[in-house]
Amino acid sequence: MNERGIVQYPSFDEYGFLYFEDFQNHPPDYTIITPVEIVVDPPLSAEQKFTSFWNTYGNIITVFGGGFAGGFAGWFFGRIESKKKH
Repeated sequence: MNERGIVQYPSFDEYGFLYFEDFQNHPPDYTIITPVEIVVDPPLSAEQKFTSFWNTYGNIITVFGGGFAGGFAGWFFGRIESKKKH
């Protein structure tokens, strides 16, 4: 109950935000079946954020990075070889 003695229950608006409405605004046959428990985890550390990012995008970054490294190596060694010939 709130300070006015009105029973409230949580619900979500169209944007997904939690808010409370007065229980009296609903039909009398409305009942609350179970309470809602909300657990808020502490913020992630920098290491946890990086690990999560790398687990999600690490494979594709590795593939593109390997492609660029291979292309650069081919160009670099081709340039050295052409300098040796001249």
